[in-house]
Amino acid sequence: MDSRATSESAESLWDYIQTLDSEQKTIRAVNNSALLSPVETVLSLLKTSLREILKAARQYKPHLPVDKTIVKLLKAPNQIPTRGTFLRLFREVPHQALLKNLIDQGEDGYTWMVGDGWYSLFASPMFTHQVARDFWISFVQKAKILNAVELRSDKGVLNQLYAYARAPLVDRFGCPTVRDLLIARLNEIDDDAAREDAIVLHATVADRFAVLLRILAWLVADMVVDIWDMVERDGMQDILPFESLLPAYDAVIGQWSNPTTRALEQLAKRAGWKQKQRAITFLGNLWTRHNPDDQTEPTSRIRLLRNWEQRKKGRPQFETLRSLAHAVTVEQALLAGESPEGRDYDTWMQAAILRMGETLSEILHLLDTLGLEERHIRGIMDAYREEYRFAREALGKPMSSL
Repeated sequence: MDSRATSESAESLWDYIQTLDSEQKTIRAVNNSALLSPVETVLSLLKTSLREILKAARQYKPHLPVDKTIVKLLKAPNQIPTRGTFLRLFREVPHQALLKNLIDQGEDGYTWMVGDGWYSLFASPMFTHQVARDFWISFVQKAKILNAVELRSDKGVLNQLYAYARAPLVDRFGCPTVRDLLIARLNEIDDDAAREDAIVLHATVADRFAVLLRILAWLVADMVVDIWDMVERDGMQDILPFESLLPAYDAVIGQWSNPTTRALEQLAKRAGWKQKQRAITFLGNLWTRHNPDDQTEPTSRIRLLRNWEQRKKGRPQFETLRSLAHAVTVEQALLAGESPEGRDYDTWMQAAILRMGETLSEILHLLDTLGLEERHIRGIMDAYREEYRFAREALGKPMSSL
C-alpha cells in the first residue's frame, strides 16, 4: 500500500484526495448496478435520505456540518468540499479503509460508483463485529469486478447477461429461484430483445432485493450476537428474529400477509394487547392516551394506522413511528410497575421495527406490481432466513440444526 495510506487521520485522507485532484488522473466511471442498487435508492426505499440521517446524527455528533452545508454537498456530489467541512464530515469515518479504496481505484483505473457508497457504509461502524464488516467489504470488492470487468458494455448485452447469470457471486448472493429461469430465457432471445425483456428484468431485480435481505440478516445477526447474554437468558438462541414480518403467501385465499399489520400487532402485544379488538384500534387509543397535548382524537389515530396498513396517503415519517413507539414503551413500563424514563433506545428500536415492516410492505407491492411470480418473491424472502443462519455461524453463535 502507498505510504500515504499509513495514517488513520482525516487529514491524511484529505491530503491524499488533494494529491489525486492535483494529478487530474482520469479513471473510468462504472455505473452498473448488478446485485446492488445505489445507497441513495435504498435510503429512499426506507423513507429516508442521507440528508435526514446526517441531520439526525448531528444531535449526537455536533461536529458534523450543519444542515445547509449538507444540502450544498448533496447538490454537488462531484465537488470536493472545503478542508474544514471535509474534516468535520470525515472525522470518525474509517480513514484507512477509504484510503485503501481510493488507492485501489487508482491502480485499477476505474471506480464503481454504486460500490463506493456501499464500501464506505460497510467499512463504517454499521456492523459491530469485524467479521460482518469484512464479509460485506469482500462482497463489494467481488461485485466491483463483476460490474466493472465482467459486465463491460463493449461485450454486448447478451454476453453480459450470460456472464452475470453464471457468475458464482450471483449464484451465492442472488435469488436462487430465478437462476435457471434467467439462463433458460437467455437461450431464447437475442441482444435486442434482452435489453427490455421482462424475465431478465424480474431476475436482476429479484437478485438485488435478495442481496438487501441478506444484508438485513447480517445486521440482525450482528445485533443478536452483541447482546448474546440477554439472548441466552431469554432462551432465544434458535429464534429467527423478525421472521413473522416477512410476507407469507396464503394459497387458499391467494393473498400475501401484510408486514405492516404484523409489525403493528407485535408492537401492540408489548403494550398488553389481548386481541379483543384490532391492533390498530388498540394502538390508536393508546397513542392518544400517552400524547394528550396534541389534541388528536383516537379515531384520527386509528384512521392513520389503517392508512399505513393499506398504503394510502403516503408513508409515515420516522418521527411519527417514534411517537407511536414511545407511547408503547411508556405503557409497557407502567404495566411492569417501572419508570418510563430512559427508554429512548427501546423506543428507537421499536420504531425501526415498524419501519422494517412498512418497508417490507412497500417491497412486496413493488415486486407484485412488477409482476414477479409468487415463488420468486418467496425466494427473495427466504434469502433472509438462509443468510441469518449463515451469519450466526460466521459470527461464532450457530443456530441449532433443527
